[in-house]
Amino acid sequence: DPNNIIMIDAIPGSGKTHTLCCCIAYLIEYQLINPNNIILLTYTKNAKEHMKNKLHTLLDDKSLSFCGTIHAIAFKFIYDVNNNISNNFYCPDELLSLFKQLLIDISNKKKYNLLIQTIKYLFVDEFQDVDQKQLDIINLIQKIS
Repeated sequence: DPNNIIMIDAIPGSGKTHTLCCCIAYLIEYQLINPNNIILLTYTKNAKEHMKNKLHTLLDDKSLSFCGTIHAIAFKFIYDVNNNISNNFYCPDELLSLFKQLLIDISNKKKYNLLIQTIKYLFVDEFQDVDQKQLDIINLIQKIS
């Protein structure tokens, strides 16, 4: 159920990341959810690569379009709105501020038919490491999806 929030809280090395990947694979393979309707936020680029490889193995070459750090995902969705932006232009805090404003505009129905509005499922790896700015963005994505 996309309206439910599930948090996996366990000790390091217990399989939280594997569980997230299996949940995503289940949605895609058995519930026939389009991979483009899923965001997987990771804490680091290395974690993104690890999870993409794990999903690649589980899903027989299917992959998520939206898998990465919150900054990379923010850039991707901001670029959807304004493809003239440069990834050298924004500092990380400014990028998150722009993304947050975009999400607020969408949730207030000021903008329509954007890529972010296709998202139905949001997964966050290493949720315990999320700071307040990132949590605000995660909550806005959840509100839109």
